[in-house]
Amino acid sequence: MGEGLLNEAESFEMLKALYDFTAVYPKTISFDEGEYFILHQTSARQRNWWQVVSMKGNIGFVPSNYVMKLKVDPNFLNGFLESSIESLRMSTDKEINGIINRDELIDRLVEKKIKIEKMLKNESSDSESEPPVKMGNWSVKHLEEYSGSSHTDSAPTHNNKYNHSPVSSKREKLTKKSQSSPAVGAANNVPQFIQESPSMSVLTSKLNAEEPLTPTAQENSVISEVSEADATNTATTTTTTTTSDEITAISRGDEDAQKTEQIAELEPQTDHETELETTNNDDMTASENEPQPKETSAKEIASDLDTIAESQKEIPVNKIEPPDVYQLVDAIRTNTNLSHEMSCVALRVVLTEIEPLLPHQIVKHLVPIAIHLTAPLDVPDSLLAQTHDARRLRIIFSGLSDCKNDSEQRTWMLHEDEADISRYLNELIDILTDADPKICRNEMAVDHYQSVINLVLYYQMETRWSIRKLLLKAFKAMCHLDYTTVDILLGSVLPLEIVQDMISNSKDVEKLQELANMLIIVFSIGRRMPINQQEHLRADFVIFLLNLIENPPETDVHSALPDIMINLILSFNLQFENFSDNVILEAMEHVQTAKTFTEKILVLINREEDPVHTLKHTPAHINPVLKMLVDLFSRPETASIFYTNDQNVLIDILVRQLSDLSAGEPIRKWYLELCRKIVRNTSYAEHQHRKQDLIKIFTRIFCEETECSAGDQQIVREIANEFPQIFKA
Repeated sequence: MGEGLLNEAESFEMLKALYDFTAVYPKTISFDEGEYFILHQTSARQRNWWQVVSMKGNIGFVPSNYVMKLKVDPNFLNGFLESSIESLRMSTDKEINGIINRDELIDRLVEKKIKIEKMLKNESSDSESEPPVKMGNWSVKHLEEYSGSSHTDSAPTHNNKYNHSPVSSKREKLTKKSQSSPAVGAANNVPQFIQESPSMSVLTSKLNAEEPLTPTAQENSVISEVSEADATNTATTTTTTTTSDEITAISRGDEDAQKTEQIAELEPQTDHETELETTNNDDMTASENEPQPKETSAKEIASDLDTIAESQKEIPVNKIEPPDVYQLVDAIRTNTNLSHEMSCVALRVVLTEIEPLLPHQIVKHLVPIAIHLTAPLDVPDSLLAQTHDARRLRIIFSGLSDCKNDSEQRTWMLHEDEADISRYLNELIDILTDADPKICRNEMAVDHYQSVINLVLYYQMETRWSIRKLLLKAFKAMCHLDYTTVDILLGSVLPLEIVQDMISNSKDVEKLQELANMLIIVFSIGRRMPINQQEHLRADFVIFLLNLIENPPETDVHSALPDIMINLILSFNLQFENFSDNVILEAMEHVQTAKTFTEKILVLINREEDPVHTLKHTPAHINPVLKMLVDLFSRPETASIFYTNDQNVLIDILVRQLSDLSAGEPIRKWYLELCRKIVRNTSYAEHQHRKQDLIKIFTRIFCEETECSAGDQQIVREIANEFPQIFKA
């Protein structure tokens, strides 16, 4: 019967949180110290994480070293399950935390609740008729009688039914002081289970080595209290009943008192006790070959108690702030040459992998670091200026400024330091690409971007292509980091220098590609160049680009130049808001044929691609391909570069796009405007390609009742009024 009660008591096992925990990983749950859970599922592969269910019905994983197992009153567990089931029934989620279906979890909890209620019912009906629970050759009743006859100063237990020896009372006090005190069953004569906790693991293993457990305690894998005054040397168990209020409290005792009491328990037994122990050991069954436990002295136990007390102490740490985490990331980058982004990833991986290897007292202090890494680190500029990357940038900018001054003086030393300059520039490019963008932006902005201006002046004076090429790469990296840098470069002499280089090296495919890509980035922001520079970029430059598109040099074996030069024309076209002063249209009027140009433009518009806008910090206000087409069809002279078949293909694309676009999308007005320009400046009236489809689209737009459709409806109305013979027939 005693074994049956033990199996029932195991059904009343729960988990209690030792510390607060904030969930930072998927499928984990946050909790506060003192919160209770039921263990839902364990896995050998997840020995450091246990799947639990909270009182609110949430299911997820919790770190095993943040909770402890304990036995609770079955009525408390029954109420806990009732609350969880009720919370789940009120939930609208079909799946709880991405782990299990809500209905399936409810069914499992209801099944567990029915099982516990059945146990409570059986326990109530059998409590009066059951004989005392036997422990080895002794029953609890015999132990009570023996304890009462042998010790006159015994202390009462919680339920005041049984008495124990003074040593047994001390052990009970030790258990209460060192651990929390949840209930362990209210049934009479149910053996007491000492709860498992990290702080008692070493101590209980020592005590168990000194005095072996009874077979019942061994079968259930729990630690029973050892009564030293018991004449049979049998583990004496008592029943402790605790209310739900006591369950929520954790009592802590004095560490010195714990040591004294534990050492007292290890004092040599009296002759009478030894005789009783010898007599009763004859009744116990044990393997003859089983090694005898090693005797442990009181000094060793005291040393172990010191170790336990030290491990239980809170480790004092300062609050971890974002600057502290940022310094860790910077140290990783400095010592590994990883990029700033990959350094953050490396730190997150280390935290994840090291967690199972560390004690819980340490792990809980790592959680703030993981939390800070989930968002951009907010650190002051003063800390950014102290990083290794910031110091190197200041040194490089200063060194390159000296090179610029040397170039101004035209000294011979300039021509002997190409290796050093190249080394500077390569390191600059690496830092601009891999370092924290905030560091780079701060250092570039010093003295109103004087370092950027110095590099532009150096480019103007430098004649060696190997160094100019590296300077262009540095400029590109700067542009991707900061909008202000792009604006500075656009207003500088750099565009004119690049144009001059392109015209001077019209057969060098590599140079043309590098130079054109730099201009595409500078022009992509859509801002106008200074007036004095606009005068140098006229129609002759656009004609030069068109010639490269239609007749690329023979050295361009991969046909890369036409695509790049078309992108450059699209980017350059963003400079002009009005087609009346657009130098690109002026150049197109003088072109005999533009077959390659028109074909590639139609491919781009069909794919809805934007090959120009590559800067993430600058949003695209208009698709440059669509703007180019609208500008080209603004004049009959430039519209004529498209063959009739090309025009029909373009109308097919227009019909498809206008059918797909809904009210309120800004790009729709550009397609409507392009449609008007095609009808007005081409021979559309002769063939009227897709006329009925266009009429249906116009009718749908005109019937829209939303306010955002007003502008589009106005364009449709103007088209119908301008061409009534086509759209009102």
